[in-house]
Amino acid sequence: MVNREPDPQAFQVESDKRVRKFLNRHPDLAGKWPDIREYLTQQPHTGTHITHLKGQYQCSRRWRFDPYRILFDIDNSARRVYVFDADARQNIY
Repeated sequence: MVNREPDPQAFQVESDKRVRKFLNRHPDLAGKWPDIREYLTQQPHTGTHITHLKGQYQCSRRWRFDPYRILFDIDNSARRVYVFDADARQNIY
């Protein structure tokens, strides 16, 4: 077994309780969550599934995984991504 040191440039990903509950109710998205989480630790600002939001959520970003949306904020100084909401497209905004 290889013991790897944590990447000091990686972001820490934290998720709200309601996000964890949503993932428990939706196994199709929960199965993709480890991949999404890993991507957010490395590149939370850009990607084909990531969009910077406007309006009410202007400082937030969205990960699109049809038909779901995952909303998150990025704290660059603390190297932290906070996932605060996840829901179906018609219910998230």
